[in-house]
Amino acid sequence: MDIRKNEITGGQCCVFQKNGEYFYADRSFTFDAGMETMIFPYDKEIEEVSDWGDLYCDRTGKSLKECIEEFLSW
Repeated sequence: MDIRKNEITGGQCCVFQKNGEYFYADRSFTFDAGMETMIFPYDKEIEEVSDWGDLYCDRTGKSLKECIEEFLSW
């Protein structure tokens, strides 16, 4: 799991794989919700999020790694 800084938001982000599919996870501070982690489908071939409709959202303050692990356990 290669967690890196999101240069746009200053938060953290990561691309990871589950069951042969790729996902993009982002943990950033938002003005309306505070710290928020969201996970989206990711197209590895073009290296972009393929749909900005979130598959997962957490606003409890868990770390990015904890949120990814929770998503992977589903």
